[in-house]
Amino acid sequence: MNIKKAIELNLGWLDSMHQKKGFSGPVTHYWKDSLNYIGPSLDWAYEGLIISFISLFEKTGQKEFLEKAVMLGDELVENQNSFGTFFNSNFESNPSIFDGSTPHETAACIGLMHLVKKLDSMGQNFEKYLNAVKKNIENFHLKILWDSKKEAFFQYRFDKKLHVPNKNATIVELLLLVDDFLKEEKYFYYAKKSSEFIIAQQHKNGGIFQSDSRKRIITFYTARCIPALIQMYKKTNQKKFLNSALKAGKFIEKMFSPKNGFYFGLMKQKNEWLLFKYPVFIAGSADIIRAIIELQNFGKKSVSEKIKWFLSKQNPNGSFPTSFGMNKKNQATDYSGKPFWRDIIGVVGWNDKALRLLVSLLKKREKIKPLQIKNFEFECEDAFFKETKSKIIISGKENFVFKKNAVFSSNNFFKKIILKLALIYSQIFKDYKSNSVGFTRKVFNFLLK
Repeated sequence: MNIKKAIELNLGWLDSMHQKKGFSGPVTHYWKDSLNYIGPSLDWAYEGLIISFISLFEKTGQKEFLEKAVMLGDELVENQNSFGTFFNSNFESNPSIFDGSTPHETAACIGLMHLVKKLDSMGQNFEKYLNAVKKNIENFHLKILWDSKKEAFFQYRFDKKLHVPNKNATIVELLLLVDDFLKEEKYFYYAKKSSEFIIAQQHKNGGIFQSDSRKRIITFYTARCIPALIQMYKKTNQKKFLNSALKAGKFIEKMFSPKNGFYFGLMKQKNEWLLFKYPVFIAGSADIIRAIIELQNFGKKSVSEKIKWFLSKQNPNGSFPTSFGMNKKNQATDYSGKPFWRDIIGVVGWNDKALRLLVSLLKKREKIKPLQIKNFEFECEDAFFKETKSKIIISGKENFVFKKNAVFSSNNFFKKIILKLALIYSQIFKDYKSNSVGFTRKVFNFLLK
């Protein structure tokens, strides 16, 4: 399959996943699944999607792609809470109302900054998007998440225990992007300290710990640190950042199997690091390949074999599956059976990464036309999977019907009312640190379960 066709198929599928207020759908992930709330999620998907649409506009000259990027920017701005976070931005942990979450808030802001830069270059107004980014950084990232003792960012507002290198890396990318656009170094201190924290969390094998608890080294998360380290090297010319990125690159290269893809990573058990192959991320592996491509400027080898593997995994309906072996996570034994339904399902917040990689590989100025989504059926290991333009049906040990225009999989009217009240509350309540916000959050989340 060629790159152009893969993009057109993926765009057609993405169109089917868009609701009035944003991209939606169920989420499956290593950590947990979001199978109850399936409505608009203002999360890290907006980074890859906005960047992809801007790049498609630049490469094809088709104005509709810039219009889509602007539409997504408007969705973020219109769903930004009064204290700066985006509504339901917690991906696998939605509904999260107004908790805020990294790297999702951060990545959404990166998408906005790419839109700001593009509009500015065209002499168009960009202020509302830039203001949304500043509001998020100042009120959420700096006031809530910055840990002055550790000199790194916490991963959550309500769980101030762990500091996660790959999430700090996404924040570094955002802060450098804003500083570069503003032509000042307002946020450079935070970016540099966070970059040094990332280096401090690197194992001698080149992998970067998933968090400072140092229990896991995950291939995907190691890869997501690389772009930030490269950018910090370019900013400071300090070799320690580049050396760290190169070591990380060697680690993820070792984790690749031409047949199976990028193995999940290493986990520490009884003071020994063991290889855990599953889940192999598929759509998300686009970020791993993109990191390797960035390292090519520093002498890394070709990625053609990895791109070939990646393209071979696209579903017939245009989506890229989430993973392989999701139900075998944390097991060291090999698995050669069929994918599970949690594997085969397409998730917008993974497919944005696939689209971003594919668009970066598109070289010809060809016209791109999203293809109509086709019905897709697959006999999984644990269920029969069927997807149409309007719904996803899971039939087996578990049974779900995910309607693509629904907010909740159970279509509960009571939950819709509670969610609407939460949105209204989030727009009138200005003090993000207030105990009232924390209490109200707990009430809303309890009612939405």
